[in-house]
Order: sequence, then structure tokens, then C-alpha cells
Amino acid sequence: MNTWISSLTSSLLLGSALVGCIDSPSDGPQLAHDEDALIGNGFTIWGWGTTQDPIGINIGPSSDRTCFLAGVAGNLNTGCQPNFCSGPYDMPSTAWVFTPYPALDHYQLVGTGGAYTNNVNQRVWYNNPVSAQATCVYASTHFDVGMVIQSSASARIARIADLSAGNGTVRQCFLKGLEGTDGAWNDQGHNHAWIYKATVTDGLHPTTGWYLNFDVTAGYPAPGGPNPGAPSWAHATCVDFPGGTTITSGSVWDIGGAAQAITSGPGVKACGLTGVQGAFNQNSWTDGALMNFPAQIDGNWSLTVTGSKTANWACAR
Repeated sequence: MNTWISSLTSSLLLGSALVGCIDSPSDGPQLAHDEDALIGNGFTIWGWGTTQDPIGINIGPSSDRTCFLAGVAGNLNTGCQPNFCSGPYDMPSTAWVFTPYPALDHYQLVGTGGAYTNNVNQRVWYNNPVSAQATCVYASTHFDVGMVIQSSASARIARIADLSAGNGTVRQCFLKGLEGTDGAWNDQGHNHAWIYKATVTDGLHPTTGWYLNFDVTAGYPAPGGPNPGAPSWAHATCVDFPGGTTITSGSVWDIGGAAQAITSGPGVKACGLTGVQGAFNQNSWTDGALMNFPAQIDGNWSLTVTGSKTANWACAR
């Protein structure tokens, strides 16, 4: 029987973790070996926010599920030394779902402010808050597409995947992480990380496929600001859902901080972020794009966007 488990715990680092999960049925398929794991088999939801925690929390095995970013808030605009990010204890501000290296069989969720290495080789935290949310789906057919580094004065547009696997599955790509350094996320109208499908070719898209368009301020050689030695990063992952999966998608913008529904009707749904735009430069746990998870397995999802930002989302059913 599927069960809903929800608990709230406090972290030791000024953050909190909201943990909820739908247990996989004990008499169901062994999902770690099933490439056709259905979204209806369940999902897990997570949240983590701190000012100084590079480790984060373990959010489950990587062998039987795929995890991606469901929300990000706070200050991604502070991290590393102002002019480089190569000190032994430098740390960008981070909202990221990743598999630790050396590769271990679990995902880690990190939401943390940035740090720099001082002149006596110690880590000094800026104490800026960053919140991160993750959704994990019981679908083992996925692949991470690495990161896109933006360290120049122009946006980076990178092809990250074919449109589909060509085997009847339904491919959807999501943001997996965002990292920012000094001055990177200050531009309200310009800064963005977008994942989208290009179904026709043009000068920016020489072949069809999934693309990641990433543009932050880091890299501008402005006086007193960052330079190309202080890059920022965007990460993505793609999921091949089984044939018959329905994908819905859209955009939400700030309408006074109100929650906006992104799913409706019965059935198990799971949602994540495919893009954000705006200035992520506020010392706030909630200024950004945060998912409101359903209270029951087949409930509906909503998204709250604040600070004049925009968020793109996709949901699988």
C-alpha cells in the first residue's frame, strides 16, 4: 500500500528540511531494474536551506529514482572571492541536486550560501541564505547532462540532449542545479537559466534537441566586480518517462506572491523547474520560485514566485 509520510525537522545550520515520500509498493516492480517505471509509482519531495552547509542532505538512492530541482530561493549573488573561484575553500552559492563523487548510490540536496578563502587559508562564510527544493520520481531511465558554465559577457546556449530516445519513451529535461558567484544574479531582466526544446534549426540551434540557455552577470569585467575567472554554473538532467506519460508545462510570474496552480484533476503528478529568470540577490529564505507540494499522493501542485521573478515548470502524469 502506498503511504504518505511527512515530517518537519530543523537543521543545525539555520535551515529546515521538509521530507515527504510516497513509498514504492512492496509488491510492485523492482524499479531499479525497470526502465518503464511509471510516475504513478510515487515520488519524494524535499527541501533544504542553509547559510553554510556544503554537504546537504541525502534524499535517496540514485538507482531507482531521478531527482531534479523543484524550487530555489534566496541569495545566489554572493560566493567565492570577488575576482576568482579557485581558492581551496571558495564556495559558490548553491541550490543543487547531485550524486556525490566518488559516485555513490544516492542523491544529495544542497542549499547553501557562499564562502571565500581568506589570507590564512580558512573558509569564511558570507552567511547568505539559499533554499533548494527537489522532486524525485521513481523512474530509473535518466541521464545527467552535466553543467553549463557562464563566464563571459554573453549567454551560453548548449545542446544537452536529443529530442527523444526514439524508443517510445517521453523525454523531459529539468534544471538540476544553479550556482552563483559574486555579483552574478543582480540583473532582474537579464539573468536566467532556461531549458527548452528546439524542434527547428536556426543560427543558435544547429540541430534539433533539448537546449540550456544560461545567462548571468558573472564574467563582466566591471570595475570592482567579477571577471571571467569567477564563473557561475547551471546543471540539467533529463528523464525518459514511459510511453503514455503526459507532460504539461508553462510559466509562472510574480503576481503579488500568491500561489498559482500548475496541475489539476486526479492522478499522481510530479513537477519540477525547467527555468528561472530574475535577480536572486535577496537574503531571504522565500524570495524566489518555490513549489507547494500536494498534501496527498494524487493532489495538485502549485508554484509561488516572488521578487518579480519568472519560473518555468513541467509536470509528468
